Amino acid sequence: MEIEIALAVVILIAMVFLATVDLAFAHISDVGLRRLASEAEDEILVTAGQLVLTSPVQQTSRQIVALGQVIAPTGSETGLGAALSRMSGQIIYYPYTPGANVKSFTHSTTLSGAELANPKGNPSDILVAVGMLLITGRLESLGYDQIVALGPVIAPRDAEPILVGHVTSFAQGGVSYYDAEPRLFDGKETFSAGFFELLDQPTTLILDGKFTFADDVTPALLKAKLKEIIFDGKLIAPRALVPMLQILARQRSGKIVSADEDE
Repeated sequence: MEIEIALAVVILIAMVFLATVDLAFAHISDVGLRRLASEAEDEILVTAGQLVLTSPVQQTSRQIVALGQVIAPTGSETGLGAALSRMSGQIIYYPYTPGANVKSFTHSTTLSGAELANPKGNPSDILVAVGMLLITGRLESLGYDQIVALGPVIAPRDAEPILVGHVTSFAQGGVSYYDAEPRLFDGKETFSAGFFELLDQPTTLILDGKFTFADDVTPALLKAKLKEIIFDGKLIAPRALVPMLQILARQRSGKIVSADEDE
C-alpha cells in the first residue's frame, strides 16, 4: 500500500511539469471522454479517485493516467487499454447492453424496492453502485437489467428470486440476504447495552467500518435483540462477547477481535 501511495505521488509531481492535470471523481460517458481528448490532444488526463464510465470507450487520442479505480462497461477494453499509459489502482469492466442507460452511485446507498422498480426508466437500464448497496422494503419487480456493485449488495430474503441473474458484485461478500428489519451503520461507532435494549424487535445489524461493543453488552442481550449481523470491516468487543458475535455474523468480510487484543 505504501509503495502504491509513493508511486501515485511521484506520478502526480511529474505530471505537474509534463501536462495539464485533471482530477476526477466523476461519471463520464464515452462522448464526454472523447470531448476531453479533443480539447487538448497533446496533454495527459490524470484521474484520481474513482472514474465511472457510463458508455463503452471506443477510442481516445489522449493518454490517461489513473490513480484509483476505473469502472467501465464491457466493450471498452481495446479503446481504454490503449489510452491508459499508467495506472495505480484497478480497472473493472461491468456487463453492458448496447443502448442501455447507466445510473451510478459513488457512495454507500440505500434504495427501496419501489426505487429499484425504476418506473421512469427502461428495462435495459443498468445500475452501478460503487459502495455498499442496501435494498429495503418489498421488491415486487426489478426495473434494471443489471445491478453492478463494487461493494456488497444486501437485500431482503424474499427479493432473492427477483435479483438472481441480475446482480454482479465484485465485493468479497457478494450478495447477502436478510430476514429481520435492517439497521445500517457506516463509519465508526460504539454500541452500548442501552442501544440494544431500545430495539423493540429482532434486528439485522449491517455494519460497514470499525465498530466497538461496550463492556455492558452481554451475549444474552445480543441473542435476544439481533437476528444476524452483516458486516464489512472490524468488530471489537469484550472477550466474553466474541463467540456470540461470531455466531450472529453469518455473512461477513473482516475481523472480530477482543478488546484486549486490539491495538
